[in-house]
Amino acid sequence: MGGLNDEAIEGHPLWRKGLAPYTAHEVINSAWIAESERRNSVHPYHRGGWHERMKHYLLCFHDETLECLASGLRTERFLGSYHDALRAVVERFPTM
Repeated sequence: MGGLNDEAIEGHPLWRKGLAPYTAHEVINSAWIAESERRNSVHPYHRGGWHERMKHYLLCFHDETLECLASGLRTERFLGSYHDALRAVVERFPTM
């Protein structure tokens, strides 16, 4: 989370591939997945096939971007204030 905001999004390497501000994207044939798998391949229990199991998501907001690699995605509609939504998310994570 961080990086480019809406005024600098044109500096992202995927800008000329259709990246747009205020939009959620899934990157197909992600170089980041390939590079991450290559780096992880030195691990003795490495399991290949990351492009089949992983997805590269890129969410462009006003002040920053969120890029992540994930093996799944679940969305949920929440009706309430931002404060209530944040509290609900925090409550789902176990305490340390």
